[in-house]
Amino acid sequence: MESCDYPKPKGKQKGLTLVLMSMSMIAFVGIAALSIDVSHFVVNQTRLQNAVDTIAIAGASVANRSQQASTTQAAIVESYNKVTDSDGNDEIKLTASGDTLNSLSIEYSDTPNSGFSSTFPASADMVYVRVEVSDVALNDFFLDLFGISKTVSASAVAGPVYIDGTANILPIGMCEGSDVGPSGYEVGKAYEIKTGSQSDDPDGLGAGNYHLLDVGSGKSAVSDALVGKNTVVVSIGDDIDSETGNAVGATEDIDTRFDGGTVDSVYYPPDLVTTEPSPAITTDNIADHNDSSAVDKWTYEEYVTQTNACMTDSDCNSAGGSAWRRVLPVPILDCDSASKSGGKIEFTVTSIGCFFMIQRYDSSQESGKKGQQSIFGEFIENCSVVEGGSSDANTGVTRIVLYKDPSSVGGGS
Repeated sequence: MESCDYPKPKGKQKGLTLVLMSMSMIAFVGIAALSIDVSHFVVNQTRLQNAVDTIAIAGASVANRSQQASTTQAAIVESYNKVTDSDGNDEIKLTASGDTLNSLSIEYSDTPNSGFSSTFPASADMVYVRVEVSDVALNDFFLDLFGISKTVSASAVAGPVYIDGTANILPIGMCEGSDVGPSGYEVGKAYEIKTGSQSDDPDGLGAGNYHLLDVGSGKSAVSDALVGKNTVVVSIGDDIDSETGNAVGATEDIDTRFDGGTVDSVYYPPDLVTTEPSPAITTDNIADHNDSSAVDKWTYEEYVTQTNACMTDSDCNSAGGSAWRRVLPVPILDCDSASKSGGKIEFTVTSIGCFFMIQRYDSSQESGKKGQQSIFGEFIENCSVVEGGSSDANTGVTRIVLYKDPSSVGGGS
């Protein structure tokens, strides 16, 4: 039997091809539209996470110094508003709700791994702060065609970790003390941490030394470090040389912590609180100051109270100052390790102590003792710096770091 060849239905094939091409185009456009929304989501999720990381660190820094929830909350809100005022962050801005922000929650704990609540820990050695920003609505481009909306959330935990070395130190060395307390210093007691006269400092670093340390290029580096710029890392166990001479001119630059000053085009602001004791402390009356129980005695405790009040006062906090500039990390030295008794001497750093700068350097000028000013500091239990290597030991000096959030949202830290 002969077979027959039937003509192919070309018109129907062309119609099918058109249908397939149309469906493919719709799918392509849909995928392209979806990718725009997905990219937009990812960008803003990253921006929100960066913002939350920043405010967690800011909050933990204030919490551990102020020991107050109100001051911490004010710092977190201020920090978040500053971050979201930056270009590109308009969509993650939050509206105000009284003293806080909508969609923002703040929690505290005395451990980084659990126990977070809205209650500020009582008498905690270390405070950990958890912040969360939830369900921030984003602009929809194509997803709203499908009834889908975009929101982003993020959380972070921050708190202190002890450090064993930092560049954020004062170029001043103190020998290990003999009082009861960390490194031989008594918490709450005032000490002369930089002398202006060796006759007033019989137990100092040695002949020709006035407690200054070599942190680079001579007196110029000393001046910069007293203002706040120092690049030399000092770690516990390191050896460090003394910087000889009284260096009155260089030492005067520490008063920028009261008045503000510029180093290499960078402005270092004054402290928020510039109150000083009256009368001023000198080597002649420091013992009377320490023995005093007067209600108006100027102490670190009162300084913290005034700082907290300033940080929650918008007029005070916007005056151009920076909190805690008068808190000074100071290397503590094993002076028995010195190989000689004068000139430039090498010492071993055994710890880092924390001192509150009670008054201006120039305020200690005594009558008839020109050029013999001293720096006086009240020893405090701990202080914080912005960088440094972590330590398992209680060194008294901490920096604020991010921790893994046990209740992470939005892929939080």
